[in-house]
Amino acid sequence: RRRTLQGGAAAPSSHGLAPLTASGGSREAQAAADAAPVSGGGGGGGVDAGGGAGGGNTGTGADMEVVVLGSGACNPSPTRSASSLALRLLNSYWLFDVGEGTQVQLQRCFVAPGRIDRIFVTHAHGDHCFGLPGLLCLIARGRDRDAPPMDIYGPAGLRAFLRVTLRFSGTKMLPRFVVHELHDIPNLHSSRPPPPPLAVAPGDVRSSDAGEQPGGLDLRPGPDGCWELLTTAFGESGSVTVRAAPVRHTVPTVGYVVEEASKRGRLKPELVLPLLQRNKQALADEWGVRDPRSVLKKVAALGAEEELVLPDGAVIRGSDAVGGTRRGRKIAVLGDCCDASPCSGIAAGCDLLVHEASDAYLQVASDQRV
Repeated sequence: RRRTLQGGAAAPSSHGLAPLTASGGSREAQAAADAAPVSGGGGGGGVDAGGGAGGGNTGTGADMEVVVLGSGACNPSPTRSASSLALRLLNSYWLFDVGEGTQVQLQRCFVAPGRIDRIFVTHAHGDHCFGLPGLLCLIARGRDRDAPPMDIYGPAGLRAFLRVTLRFSGTKMLPRFVVHELHDIPNLHSSRPPPPPLAVAPGDVRSSDAGEQPGGLDLRPGPDGCWELLTTAFGESGSVTVRAAPVRHTVPTVGYVVEEASKRGRLKPELVLPLLQRNKQALADEWGVRDPRSVLKKVAALGAEEELVLPDGAVIRGSDAVGGTRRGRKIAVLGDCCDASPCSGIAAGCDLLVHEASDAYLQVASDQRV
């Protein structure tokens, strides 16, 4: 049981890759582990376990949550599904790997299939992608037809896999989606080059009401060997960036890193509220403000060099009232690998690490009992 659990949360270390892995317990505990969320609040750094049910609102108040939908590797069981992980960013869901049984797991937790906007596949092994064609059918049932196309990212050959599978099965109930392929992934597990992927040009499709849409990209690594996939808005003024880097596995594999941009510091109400309360009557008479707390939003928007002068002459400076810039949160999803060091450059300092743990309980060669 322990060998097949992949989920793990990590506190930042010198390498940013030191995991705190969970071990299997009773069958009931295993079922709860898959499809239970790990949430992160707005401050970054901390994670905590929680639960939820319903149509996409867990009730935790967090704007970012991770749900392990499956951690059974290539041997799923009635209580542990094949690999899949969901990341919620506000009201949008991103999936990392889609093993068989993901459709069932989605219906056991709060993740709303119609709100899945992006899917990331780490590698081509079946326990990470065989559930994708069927999942697209489930998504189509609840997704608004006017919604923008989904984005699907994965190794070269993923586009051909989906086209052949969906055409062979005659599938019609599909959401609109675009496939972006990561090319030139090195085969780090062997000196022999991997077999060439099934080559399908991204432009061989036309716009339609369902299925694959034009606009897919063939992405190649930059000088640092990493892929820059996307940067999208997150929250009122923030953003999230997704990058990928190779990891060592028996087939070309990548790990994905989701990183939130740095954020403004938090307001220090304990310093500001006494000044506002002291000016309560003057704020009402001169500014037309009945509740002094309504001024907090204006104070929170002050730049470091800006200031707000109250009616009694008191000065609130942005540098005093608002804390320093906060580091954004970082999540690394490595999938299967026996050596994650090629990904350490972009994953260092991550707040949450999800990685392969199939051999976590094997005795090492230096153990005298071996």
